[in-house]
Amino acid sequence: MYKYLYLITVLLALSACKKDNKPTAPASVDATIVGTWKLNAFSTNYGSPVNVTAAQYPCLVNNVATYNEDHTETVRYTGLDICFVTPTHNSGLGTSVGAPNQPVTNETWSSKGNNVYEYYAGKTHYGILSNQNGQLHLISRDTLISGKDTSTFMFDYVKQ
Repeated sequence: MYKYLYLITVLLALSACKKDNKPTAPASVDATIVGTWKLNAFSTNYGSPVNVTAAQYPCLVNNVATYNEDHTETVRYTGLDICFVTPTHNSGLGTSVGAPNQPVTNETWSSKGNNVYEYYAGKTHYGILSNQNGQLHLISRDTLISGKDTSTFMFDYVKQ
């Protein structure tokens, strides 16, 4: 009997708690995007799904994005070797996150508050500036839809 009374009390207490499922926007970041940024983390479900950080794969930081005051941007790989990362569940497969002599990507950008918009190949990519542990991060996501397949990509750049 007491067991059921305890269970009912716990259920009532839990149901009284209101959960807010709305995502919270990061606090406004007082910083400029202009400058040099290095890739800190990368994830994708495309091909060989990966979720990696520069702590695991130091070659990630060789992916450098430079945002200029004239609202142009370049993204280049500065490493001397291929940055090859492997998914933790299947070490036989992997993906390249940068290779020597790969073409430089030229983009344009704009921003409003924490929101950053990058324009490349007729598509707008969306990113958010945030301050994490004293470091300025630019986290952007992209989606690629091909037939029935949807692939996602996440890039986390840290300002230098």
